[in-house]
Amino acid sequence: MQFHGFTRETQSLAICGLDAPKQTLWDAPTTILSASEGGRPVCSPGVDLLRFSAKGRRFAVLGARHVFDRLTLRALEKNRPDQIVILTHQGTTERWHPRLRKLRDIATTFVVWPGRCQILYPGAVAYV
Repeated sequence: MQFHGFTRETQSLAICGLDAPKQTLWDAPTTILSASEGGRPVCSPGVDLLRFSAKGRRFAVLGARHVFDRLTLRALEKNRPDQIVILTHQGTTERWHPRLRKLRDIATTFVVWPGRCQILYPGAVAYV
């Protein structure tokens, strides 16, 4: 897989999210998440929320729609990762700001979409 090859060649950590096709019209979209470090998976692929440790840090990775999920927020508050990574297609909107403040207070939060990355540090007032 090119994904693991990239992390082996660069000795880096990479996170990948893929949208899985819906099985029926009524199904909610599913995001399959994966992480690789130094050419090896750091955990089994997960659906919608991925938690793992790498580079001496605890990560939580989630798809954009789970930013607003109360159970996901509770799990993050309970487990207190060092970094939260949110994968989205188009970035954030005003609607996201209250939830991003909560996530930011749990851990440094990275919101990543094609060509952009927004970083929210704990205690920060402004959005970057």
